[in-house]
Amino acid sequence: MKLTVLGAGIRTPLLLSGLTRRAEALGLDEVVLHDCDPGRLETMAGFGGGLCREWGARFQVRAQQDSEAAIDGADFVFSAIRVGGEAGRIIDEEVPLQYGIVGQETTGPGGFAMALRTIPVMIDYARTIERVAPHAWLINFTNPAGLITQALQNHTGVKVIGICDTPTAMKRTIARVLEVPGDAVRLDYVGLNHLGWVRRVLVDGADRLPELLDRFEDLRAAGAEWAPFDPGLVRDLGMLPNEYLYYFYYREQALEHIRCSGNTRGQQLETLNRPLWE
Repeated sequence: MKLTVLGAGIRTPLLLSGLTRRAEALGLDEVVLHDCDPGRLETMAGFGGGLCREWGARFQVRAQQDSEAAIDGADFVFSAIRVGGEAGRIIDEEVPLQYGIVGQETTGPGGFAMALRTIPVMIDYARTIERVAPHAWLINFTNPAGLITQALQNHTGVKVIGICDTPTAMKRTIARVLEVPGDAVRLDYVGLNHLGWVRRVLVDGADRLPELLDRFEDLRAAGAEWAPFDPGLVRDLGMLPNEYLYYFYYREQALEHIRCSGNTRGQQLETLNRPLWE
């Protein structure tokens, strides 16, 4: 099985680590990394490939700058691109702040600007998949995931699934608090990937959400995703909110925190990531 990864970003080693653990079950033979930045592509292919050899991975990791060659014959295409890079994200976050609106990369004006940049690029990739890998599934991890996936479903013929790790993190925290295996928990999650709520938590067919609402302080202690939320608010909602809803329920507080910090999250990440690529 061939997997093509669009976007050789900073999370690529985490993806390769998971693939190494599940390579045999997946029947994975080859991972092809593609990125529009030749330097980053070469760096991540060398670094990621070295890690995979150290881990004893049973698949090959290689770089391919030409998108059509990278996608050709793929069984799955995993998309994790950031059109405009970190510089684009910083603009998305800074411009709304000038007008007293929360600057956030995947929601509000910033998220919409990111979508406007990203959708045309993803449509182009989808057209390539239609030509050279028509049977492939496109796994979209590119944000804003809801808008991107909807655009691909409405305007291309590719088979696409949108994914996000935020609801998965919520599930892991819930499993720890309930002291059950993660696979035993099933979430009834409603909304978008970054704007959603858990309205049922099923364990062996029983809904454990009422217990979790009563024990919300334990959830806050177990996972940072719920730390910003007041227990009274969550109990009034009767659901567990996604962490990104902090920007909705606590808009003024979020705005003040961003302004007082002196820089946006994008600027912080740019400072952290730059030495890793240099």
